[in-house]
Amino acid sequence: MNAFVRRLGDASGRRPKRTIGAWALLAALGGAFLDNFTAPGSDSATARKLLEQRFTAASWGVAVAVFAVDDGERLEGVRADVEATLARLAEVEHVAA
Repeated sequence: MNAFVRRLGDASGRRPKRTIGAWALLAALGGAFLDNFTAPGSDSATARKLLEQRFTAASWGVAVAVFAVDDGERLEGVRADVEATLARLAEVEHVAA
């Protein structure tokens, strides 16, 4: 992969106008943007497949905890609250991490 990317970068640097034109053409042709956050062949993709095969109903059960602070405030000021919340979440049945 590195060799391919290096050759692509070298070719782009030698022919910047063609590179810009190619990107403009691709942008004009459009296409759907993907918000699929999987990396084929990765451990997480393999785990996802196993979940789908063995636990179909629960395979897509994902939740994300997001913490925010007010503008100008640092996380250090609320670290104890975040850690307490994470500890409570860890006690919930079926929470892995």
